[in-house]
Amino acid sequence: MLRRGLRTMIVRLREEESGHEANEIAQRMRDYLSEWLTVPVTYDGHILEAVKVLGDPALVERRWGADVRMAYDLACRGAQAVQLEENPVRVELRRVIRDLRSRNRTFKIYSHHRARPYFTSLFLDPADLPLLDSDFLGSVREYREAGTFDTLVKMGPLRAWGWGSAPDAIVTAPRFQNLVQLVWSGMADDPGFGYDPVSSPVEVQEPSSNSRSVPSGVLGHCIALRPAVVRRLGNSDFDAPDAALDEDEFKLFQQGVENRPGEKRRATLAVVGPQYGILYTPNSQILSFDPMAATTDSKIQLRVLGETLVEGMFVVMPVIGDVNLGADPTNEGKLSRIWKQRLREELQINREALCRILRNKGLNLQHLPGRVENWAEPATTVIHAPQQRKHFQILIDAIAIEAHPVGGVDWWQLAWNEIRHSRGEAIQDGMHEHEIVEEQLIEFLRTMLPRINGEATGKTSFGFPLPTESGLRGNVLFFKVVSIDDGFVVPGTELKMIHELNTIEQWRI
Repeated sequence: MLRRGLRTMIVRLREEESGHEANEIAQRMRDYLSEWLTVPVTYDGHILEAVKVLGDPALVERRWGADVRMAYDLACRGAQAVQLEENPVRVELRRVIRDLRSRNRTFKIYSHHRARPYFTSLFLDPADLPLLDSDFLGSVREYREAGTFDTLVKMGPLRAWGWGSAPDAIVTAPRFQNLVQLVWSGMADDPGFGYDPVSSPVEVQEPSSNSRSVPSGVLGHCIALRPAVVRRLGNSDFDAPDAALDEDEFKLFQQGVENRPGEKRRATLAVVGPQYGILYTPNSQILSFDPMAATTDSKIQLRVLGETLVEGMFVVMPVIGDVNLGADPTNEGKLSRIWKQRLREELQINREALCRILRNKGLNLQHLPGRVENWAEPATTVIHAPQQRKHFQILIDAIAIEAHPVGGVDWWQLAWNEIRHSRGEAIQDGMHEHEIVEEQLIEFLRTMLPRINGEATGKTSFGFPLPTESGLRGNVLFFKVVSIDDGFVVPGTELKMIHELNTIEQWRI
């Protein structure tokens, strides 16, 4: 019921005549369903809370019609029903891993970093050994550097991009002899996943029945690979028992992206903190700082995210051009100090009333109270604020700041410009002579390595204004890469800028 109801809601709400707000809700529902199909989530009240974001069923029917109302009711009933028993994915994963351990098999779980807490929560019983970081793989680089092992455990179909994605090397260059996949019914691997037009197909060999380790025989550059064991999970929890054959949601959702060619670009995510990330096009050259590099030239240079730019290094964001953030890059800016102080006052007076006003005005974001609290926090290397211009305008209107236009420009627009600059949008606006500026900046940053090394010690982000002798005007910001994630299709205007991770999820495919 849950899966079928959500799928129908998403399709109906994504129709063009449903409007912008409906499309935003559909995107949020799509993100939830995609996660639940590729991550061993717990069946608890959070699922029902996520589904009921549309509110009163009667209101849903008045706004979007009877079809959406029926799908909404079905999804809500399903969200309540799944709480009666444990997620079958979690049951099967626990059984698979316990079996591998009992037979002394070495194994790795392929999952993205943000999904790992769901896997580690499988073994909270003191009688079980906990899963360690070394039991996981989450990037092409981690897979390439892993030694050989017996079994790779993967939840979800084999996809090159997006939710549940994995590197093609799983097929073209396996480092294991067994692949165990747990897949919901109806879902299929991407056509041609792992296809290599240069290499010949890998010969499949079956090891002897008493084999307890990876065989020493190597076929070309590949270890002998047993046929994958695919555990398909029925639809008793996610769908009605008498439902027709399940559809493949990933293929269904992909159609919306494919029908709008040219509007968006594929991107890779650099997570730079618990709440923020930066999106880059694949294989783009990114200015970066490696605190562990041995030589001056290798500390500051251009690198490729996920290949030569890896976790623990810093991405460098120059904010160059007509930018004025003050002498201290952590300074909130004159206008931001005003609205943040006013926001903190409103939160102290009546937090719930403020959130209700914001929702009534159209700022209907997930986990709104927590996000408003975050916006009120002092700036770090960026000004914490809503991601969208229209949402910021709603916020300023709700907290009732009385300010007159400056030079014919509304006060809130000037405050929004401060936020844009803090996120690095000046790169998009002012760096047309990119290569020339970049070379000049690299040479100058290398002369500042003593200061950069000192700032980087024990910090996840820092920044400073460029001195006048650099010949450049602006600031340079450093953000430590916590993790790297593939599988996003993003509007070109949203690349190379700081975004909240909750906002970035809308672009995952």
